[in-house]
Amino acid sequence: MDPAKLFELHTQTGPRYADILIAPVVRSEARKVFGRYAPEEIYSSKREQIEQEIFEEVTRSLEGKHVVVEAILVRDVTLPSAIRDAIADKLAEEQRSQKMRFTLDKERQEAERKQIEAEGIARYQDIVRKGLTEEYLRFKGIEATERLAQSQNAKVVLVGSPNSGLPLVYQPDGK
Repeated sequence: MDPAKLFELHTQTGPRYADILIAPVVRSEARKVFGRYAPEEIYSSKREQIEQEIFEEVTRSLEGKHVVVEAILVRDVTLPSAIRDAIADKLAEEQRSQKMRFTLDKERQEAERKQIEAEGIARYQDIVRKGLTEEYLRFKGIEATERLAQSQNAKVVLVGSPNSGLPLVYQPDGK
């Protein structure tokens, strides 16, 4: 209330100016603003915006009435239980949907990772396969035979099988 205009406010409206003037204007303007929003917006996401719009509408309506509005706060929004339940269900469903999108994105990334890994393995195998010649494999077979011959285990080594020319290793027990 504007202290300089207190006398005019009391003579024009009376000492119950809050009940006669302010409360009805606030209720009326609040209903108008709330009507512009969906229930879930009122209940959750747009409260500050709604407060600002109500403040602007109330200030405009009380202009020239010797009252100064400093703030409008929206507290304790009470919606019918059916609407509250519907809003809660919708918000829960949105959370499930976001979780599913996150899970799908994670799975896509894992699939991409596996594809990149498989492509790397395939390139590696191509490179190795190009370097594997009959002569190289025979040389590696000879190296392995030399190492077997130098080990402390008892064995029999026959060099040169009829098919590949690589050594055959037999243990004394006949295997």
